[in-house]
Amino acid sequence: MRPPAQYSQWLEATFSEQTEMVLAHLIKLSGAAGDKKIIVDGFFSLDVLEKVSEFNRVVFLLSSEEVVRRDYFHRECKRDMYECILGLSNPDAALENVFQTMFYKQEEKEKEILESRFKAFKRAGQSNNLVEVIQQIEEHFGFD
Repeated sequence: MRPPAQYSQWLEATFSEQTEMVLAHLIKLSGAAGDKKIIVDGFFSLDVLEKVSEFNRVVFLLSSEEVVRRDYFHRECKRDMYECILGLSNPDAALENVFQTMFYKQEEKEKEILESRFKAFKRAGQSNNLVEVIQQIEEHFGFD
C-alpha cells in the first residue's frame, strides 16, 4: 500500500492531469445543452475554478471525517471498490489507508475553501437537513 501522503499526491496529480480533458468535455456539453443546466460533481482546484467559473456557479460539498467513514462505501458507485478492498489480504488496513489518504491535509484544503469566495456546505453527523441544503444550493444557483 502507498503511504497516505504519497497516495494523496498521486491522486492530486491524476485529477490535475484530467482537468483539461474534463473542462473541454464540459465546454462541448454546454454548447449542445441549450437552455438545460449542466451540474458537475467533480474535483477541481480553487485555482482552476477561479479561472473558469463564476462564484455563483460553484458549490463545495464538504463532509466531516465521521460522515465519510460512515457513509462513503455505502454509496452504490463505490460498491465495486469496497468489494475489491474486502478481497485483499488485510482489508481493514486497506480501508484505513483509503480514509487516511482522503483526509491527508484535509483541514488545510477545507480552510482554503471556506476562506474563498465560493459557497460551501459541510455535513457533520446527522445534523444537516438535506432538503434545506438542497434549497440553499438551488437558491445559490438561481434555480426557479
